[in-house]
Amino acid sequence: MTGLANVTKRILHIVSSLEPSGTTKQLELFAGGLPQDEFEIQIASLRSDQATEKTLRQRGIETVSVGWRGRIDPCAFRKLWQLIRRLRPDIVHTWNSEANTVGRLAAKMAGSTRMVASERHINPDRSGLERAIDQRLVRWTSCIITNSAAVREFELARGVPAEKFRLLPSGVPECKAESVDRSELLDELGLPHDAKLIAYLGPLVRQKRLKELVWATDQLKAVGVPAHLLLIGDGPQRQALARYRFLNRIDDRVHLRIEGDEVGQRPLGDVQALELHVSGKRLACRGERGKPINGGQRREREATSASIAWASAWTIRARWLGSLSSNSSSTLLR
Repeated sequence: MTGLANVTKRILHIVSSLEPSGTTKQLELFAGGLPQDEFEIQIASLRSDQATEKTLRQRGIETVSVGWRGRIDPCAFRKLWQLIRRLRPDIVHTWNSEANTVGRLAAKMAGSTRMVASERHINPDRSGLERAIDQRLVRWTSCIITNSAAVREFELARGVPAEKFRLLPSGVPECKAESVDRSELLDELGLPHDAKLIAYLGPLVRQKRLKELVWATDQLKAVGVPAHLLLIGDGPQRQALARYRFLNRIDDRVHLRIEGDEVGQRPLGDVQALELHVSGKRLACRGERGKPINGGQRREREATSASIAWASAWTIRARWLGSLSSNSSSTLLR
């Protein structure tokens, strides 16, 4: 570790898991963006992910896993408490529901006085005990960072004081558009030069409603639009998506790839798509070529506009598909 004589602040981040996800990416950007001569950064994860931990260590960020198992793990909780007692961080920053509860409780018991919590998701399924603990922990928390007003409004409805919140939208690495040649990119992907790319970059999980993006691509193919769906990422839904693609005979239009961050920083698609399913609501949105979607801002716009139910979701989808295939979208798809 860096010597204490050269460190201004020591920050301990506590996260549920370091497996690839939006939260992990934001943590990497946040921790990696602080000057190492002013801050000593350490990350404690409840569950291990060796690939991400190796990447963080290569960037000079120390990581440790307490080996959490199940919903309640007294042994792992004790390890976390001992870690906080030993490090004596100036700030304990916890990320998302499980780590927010466990991390802040351990930090309070270890004597920490400055705690910051990040709430990045709407989570209505927390138990009454977890909500009661969170209500008590809020009193000891300096501030709560949310990535969208929708999450903030959800937490306000649960009784969290408004003065605790700070709105910080999700960040993305800056794209270097001048380094990307579209023809070379299409050749690299093995796609025809008239292809209209719908690019998704992120975890392949059920909440993203990616099967419906596959369905939408099939519909575009049926009406003669040369649309190709590019799914870049990995996750538990990968095999299910591959099977769904095969059963719908759309292997030539839906492409599954696992790539690194260098691909994620390219303006890949004519349209960049984000599908969400949160609390029984479907959210669909699109972004312009070369401009990444800020999921938190989109969720705010959609989720707070009078409860999007199943029927209205299909209306949104129909408009989205129509806009892709209509003449009015020719500039977007050019």
